[in-house]
Amino acid sequence: MKFVLCFAAIALIQMMGAEANKMKEHIKECSEELQIPKGMVREAFQAKNFEKPELRCFSACMLKKENLLEPGSKYNIEKLKILATKRLGDRAPEVIKIKEECVASAQGITDECDFARKIETCFLQNVPHPKA
Repeated sequence: MKFVLCFAAIALIQMMGAEANKMKEHIKECSEELQIPKGMVREAFQAKNFEKPELRCFSACMLKKENLLEPGSKYNIEKLKILATKRLGDRAPEVIKIKEECVASAQGITDECDFARKIETCFLQNVPHPKA
């Protein structure tokens, strides 16, 4: 029994590591594709602000890589629910609720870069961060 629990814990840690690596890879790819200066994305995450012109399409790029942004400025909430449940476990419902509210706040924005940026900025400003 202990072996099974240990194996399950190791598998979960590896899966979480793979997801984190995937996210880092997407950040790197989008930064390169959009020619964003090194360090600017990190600063934007820390400031919870993607308003710099160089970052205008960064959120759209990231959401496309996760298959969350569809043509016509449509956000795939069902895909988000799957990803959030897989990645966040117990925190998923809270995160999904916030994301749905942010998507609703971006309705009517037809430019996909502005649509995605509005959603992600809203999300970063409203999601509670886990306590250390």
